[in-house]
Amino acid sequence: MHYWIETKDMTYVLDYGFNPTIKAPWPGQHSRNRSPNLTVNGKTKISVEGKVAHVLDDNGRDVKMPILEKIAK
Repeated sequence: MHYWIETKDMTYVLDYGFNPTIKAPWPGQHSRNRSPNLTVNGKTKISVEGKVAHVLDDNGRDVKMPILEKIAK
């Protein structure tokens, strides 16, 4: 799954993958069997650390996703 998160000066393309039977064997893969609870065109909080973004979903869960692309506005 790909997520596009827009900030004031940048658009981030994030990758989210999950496999419920395997416990996080590579970065960006999550062991939970559900995707983040994010509202389309809604507001969220994002924090960027190098090539990884932390996104706060609608349930308040911190979801760590690798950044595929950064697009300047």
